[in-house]
Amino acid sequence: MKVFTSLYRNRELLTRLVRREVASRYRGSALGFGWSTLQPLIMLAVYTFVFSSVFKNRWPGAEDTPGIYTLNLFCGLIIFNIFAEVLGSAPRLIEANKNLVKKVVFPLELLSASSVGTAVYLSLNSLLILVGAVVVVKKGAGLEMLFAPLIILIFGLMCLGLSWMVSALAVYVKDIEQAIQPVISIFMFMSAVFYPIEMIPQGIRWIMKINPVAISISEFRRVMVDGRYPSLAYILLGGLTAILWSALCFNFFNRVRRGFADVI
Repeated sequence: MKVFTSLYRNRELLTRLVRREVASRYRGSALGFGWSTLQPLIMLAVYTFVFSSVFKNRWPGAEDTPGIYTLNLFCGLIIFNIFAEVLGSAPRLIEANKNLVKKVVFPLELLSASSVGTAVYLSLNSLLILVGAVVVVKKGAGLEMLFAPLIILIFGLMCLGLSWMVSALAVYVKDIEQAIQPVISIFMFMSAVFYPIEMIPQGIRWIMKINPVAISISEFRRVMVDGRYPSLAYILLGGLTAILWSALCFNFFNRVRRGFADVI
């Protein structure tokens, strides 16, 4: 597929873009890259306090096991933060790099790929913390955790397609930028970040079944907390869907990019 051919052909440039984005994000700060660890830990502490101490939430089936709610919450935040990071930056990707739009030789599709790469790279730090927490809380870890990067990869492909779609549309429809933050907030509460999918009433649970964020969070919890291998349906069907979706969005991006220079 053209999408993977382009990414592979420009892999060195993509790597440099991700490194530049990560470096620029923490340049000048006292803690530097340490913020990539501190920020998710602060948010985790706040959410854990609010939902487990104030609202007295307990994870179904593990009410008497200390730390299980926090582990499941952290899993949800890791996956959701990738989605929020990518979607939040997508509307301004082209506008913020208008100097590159008229450069025919520059592959604009790398802007979205760099955004996803940065989000995934930063999530790996949180993943290492999660692994350590699982080992402490559950007194060990299984080989199922080795599938966690695969789940992140599949989800990353879905986010890549979304970034291409949104960034292209935002060039022509300026209202998209204003709508993104409410959409992210809606997805936070509708993607089972703070609770398992099984708590959703049966009549509307189908919404979760078509929500890739919720599905990916559920599979991530399955391998990281439940100690089970990911479902074959997610690996095969989810992987195929992610590939087709990213290819479709890549083709859409390439079609509409011809008018970028006229609009910006």
